Amino acid sequence: MLSTNLWDSSTVVRSSSTAKTATSKQNIRAGLERGLKAELTDHLGYEQGRLIPNSRNGSYPKTVSTMAGDIDLQIPRDRAGTFVLTLVPQGSRRTGGLDGMVISLYAGGMTVWDIAYHLETTVGTQLSHDTISPISREGTYAN
Repeated sequence: MLSTNLWDSSTVVRSSSTAKTATSKQNIRAGLERGLKAELTDHLGYEQGRLIPNSRNGSYPKTVSTMAGDIDLQIPRDRAGTFVLTLVPQGSRRTGGLDGMVISLYAGGMTVWDIAYHLETTVGTQLSHDTISPISREGTYAN
């Protein structure tokens, strides 16, 4: 009697790569949203929970394209409308790979302060250590 193979290897490979892509998307989304919240905290000058004239004002949805595919983000905003996005620039539908660069530099042994200096001198982007730190932490948990 012949036994039938219930597992088609191509199906296993496809579902495995789909799971990896889904996990990658979740990690990228979590890292970007954490970084965006850190950017807003840096912009406002205080942690969440205080009410002052310019405070947090919820978020709005935005879909961005990454190397892992399209990701739906919740972009935080402030009441005065003065918050300028750095990680996912206003009007941009594609990430510039800045988060990947931060994770790569951190994995290469650079400190958060070194990364901030490097990004400012090479790319011309000013990110505070408070913004870079959550992104680099997300990169260490993704592995």
